[in-house]
Amino acid sequence: MKDLVLISDYMPDAIFDIRYATTHNITGKAIYQSPDVYLSAKAVAALQRVVDELKSEGFRLVVWDAYRPTEAQELLRKVYADKRYVRKNSIHSQGLAVDVTLASTNGDYLDMGTDFDEFSERAHPDATELTEEQLQNRTLLADVMTKHGFKQWPYEWWHFDFVG
Repeated sequence: MKDLVLISDYMPDAIFDIRYATTHNITGKAIYQSPDVYLSAKAVAALQRVVDELKSEGFRLVVWDAYRPTEAQELLRKVYADKRYVRKNSIHSQGLAVDVTLASTNGDYLDMGTDFDEFSERAHPDATELTEEQLQNRTLLADVMTKHGFKQWPYEWWHFDFVG
């Protein structure tokens, strides 16, 4: 985990809901032994700017996943092998991807139209069968993330790769 840093050390205002450290994920079991999540130092610096901007606008960032060990990625692929959603060579395993959503300042999650790891067309950033509120929430998240050096994956509204 060279060049990876513990995200929570840098973002006390973020919410950490590490789904793969719980049974609330597509595998139905915890695949991480710890809820600690890591990213590359450069990605963390960019994500901190995201957190700061969202805080100034009255929102909080929720982190669902970041660095993912290769073994965990392989387990996810055994459960769900569709390469649109679970890639063989995920950038998560390099500490350069993060799965996130938005919450209000009091911690209530914003309605994004789907939950994390819902692998359907409703999860695609360009999904149209959403309410105006859901579209606005997704747009806010995507705009702030891309402004600070992240690129959204075309099949998951919550997944962003750090591109600098």
